[in-house]
Formats: sequence, C-alpha cells, structure tokens
Amino acid sequence: PAYLAKDKRIKYYKQEDFTGLDNFTWLMRYIKDSPIEYINWLMDDDMLYPTKIEKMMTYYLEYDNISLVTSYRDKIDAAGNILQEYTTRPFEQDVIIQGREAGCKMLGECLNFVGEFSTTLLYKGFLREDVLFGWVDAIDWSLALVDVSTWLQLCTKGDMVYIAEPLSAFRKHENQAQQTEATMRACLLHWIRLIKFAIAKNEFFITEDEKRGALSRWCDLFYHYLDMKCRFVGTDGEHENIIYRAFYHFMDELDAANVKLMGWTGEQLEHAELPIKLKD
Repeated sequence: PAYLAKDKRIKYYKQEDFTGLDNFTWLMRYIKDSPIEYINWLMDDDMLYPTKIEKMMTYYLEYDNISLVTSYRDKIDAAGNILQEYTTRPFEQDVIIQGREAGCKMLGECLNFVGEFSTTLLYKGFLREDVLFGWVDAIDWSLALVDVSTWLQLCTKGDMVYIAEPLSAFRKHENQAQQTEATMRACLLHWIRLIKFAIAKNEFFITEDEKRGALSRWCDLFYHYLDMKCRFVGTDGEHENIIYRAFYHFMDELDAANVKLMGWTGEQLEHAELPIKLKD
C-alpha cells in the first residue's frame, strides 16, 4: 500500500482465510501487548481513501482528549459504484463531540452513525485492557454490535471527532451477515442491553427524558422488525399471530439475558404501553 512507502511508522498486517471473528481474536493476540498506538481496520469488502490516515491522525496530534476519529463514508455496491441513497450525514461539517454526547446520540437513536471498523481510527490506549473490544462484559460481542459497543467504550474515555468528508467506503452486497433476520434480532437484543448498561452505569444519559427517549426509539425499531418479519413470513391473515409469537419469543430472550425495560420483565411488558398492540 502507498501508505507504507511514505511513512515507516505505519505497519500493515493482512490475514488470509479468516472469519469475521478472527479480525478481533487475531488483533488481541498479536497487537494487545505491542507498542502500536493507533488501529485502523481495512475489511476486505471496504476501501480507504488516500488521505484517510493523514487527516484523522491530525486530530490525535493536535488534541489531547481524542479517543475516536471517524468520518462520513460512502456506501458502494459489489462493483464499487457509489450508492446515491446513502447520503445522510449526522453533521454537515467537521466537529469534535464530547464523548457523553456522542454516546447519548448513538443510544438515543439506536444508530451507529460512527460507522464500521474500516471507517474509524482508534486510539488503542483507551480500549479495554482485557479483551480490547466491546464495553459490556455480559455481551457476546461476536454476534452483533461489537463496533457500537467499542465506540461507546471509547466515548467513556474521551471525545470523538467526526469528519464530514468521505474518507472510506463501505461495500454493501447480498452475502453480508447484516442482511439476515437473525442478525437483525441480535442487534435489537444488543441495543437494549447497551441502553440498560448505560443507565445502570450512569453513563451518557443525564436526564430521564434521554433515557425514555432511547427506550422509546428501541421500541419503535422492535415494532418495525416485527412488521417486516410479518411481511416476509406471513400472509395478511397471519400477520397478528406472527407479531404475538415473535414478541413473546423476543421477550423470552430478554428475560434469559436478564434484561428489563424500565424495570419490567418480558412477562410484565405484555401489559405495558408500547407501540405494539397486544392481545388483552
């Protein structure tokens, strides 16, 4: 890569024939105790633009309390064409965001506006000392949202930089695990775990309205998931029964994970005021 010819401080490691989980287990094994200070992934599907590392490192060198730098990213198809529908920017100009505000925005919207691992440049010193990645010990982060969980961990340690210019490209194709129903369900479970953990740890949320807003947004996403599940699985006559079965199954998963929403168990949620119409 061109970076290596310009700066000998940059080290490039390429792993052949590995799974997605190997991205993290390999890094823990070989980089955890090394003198490497900053980490940038390049997933095989993705692209880094030529000035990405240079522009992101500028913030680490100029400011003391930066734990995470990210940017807008293009979304490309399998052939490398930019997908025009992916144009929403959370910020229209380069900004430094307080870690608390960045974490509150992610959890409050249940949205990974930071991006995937290829999008960011991380400061290794602010990662977890035990396993480097994630934030919540109870989460099996190999399943879903390991990126969001890691961003939240970093936001507890410092501030985040968002660069409005696209500095990388995320490739979308049919074979990605993100497209599966199982991954969608796992993401829902992990979002609510992260919200619960943030509330318990008194992180990110300052007001009760912020907490309620995050829970309400999660409920909206859950209802959308149920509705979409019905569209793919059931006919109009089966729509209601599919929603009920999926809802109760998911509540069982929450109970098994010892997750409660606003103090309720899955069984108690049956009588809660949610944007999901339940049987009497």
